[in-house]
Amino acid sequence: MLGSEPTDVKGDIDDEKIVEKEIAEMLTAETGNPFVMSPDRQFYEYDFRLDTRHLDSPFFEIRYEVKDDKAGITSGNVAIEYKNGKNISGIFASQSDFYIIIIGRVVYIIPRNAILYEIFRMLCHEREKVRIVNGGDYGKSRMFLLPISTIKEMAIKVMYRK
Repeated sequence: MLGSEPTDVKGDIDDEKIVEKEIAEMLTAETGNPFVMSPDRQFYEYDFRLDTRHLDSPFFEIRYEVKDDKAGITSGNVAIEYKNGKNISGIFASQSDFYIIIIGRVVYIIPRNAILYEIFRMLCHEREKVRIVNGGDYGKSRMFLLPISTIKEMAIKVMYRK
């Protein structure tokens, strides 16, 4: 059963921090905007932000949530968490502007509201296509499965990891 076995949570979090920093550095190299990482996961609503105060922009920061979906390569789907135990989490709790979804070496940057729109569109108009699974440690998380083809369609930018 998906997510029924506990994982090395500390190791997973350490790996996540490395990946998040790698992606933040890629975006900084491309945009010139400095990044601010979440100190000890204090920004639970997002993973890192790019500082845009130096630009002639009404916004001070752009916030990102990073999801490295290791199972996506073989399953053809991306798991988007929305609940953990009895608490709303993931896509519904995030305050990020963009989700960065990594599948293998491919990095998709997607507006968070585009993912929410697609989930609600499917729930309202294609209910039979909606797939919800349990995952995470002991299967406590609830997740929508979105086909990678849908992720590709929603992406506003695609990058590649080394």
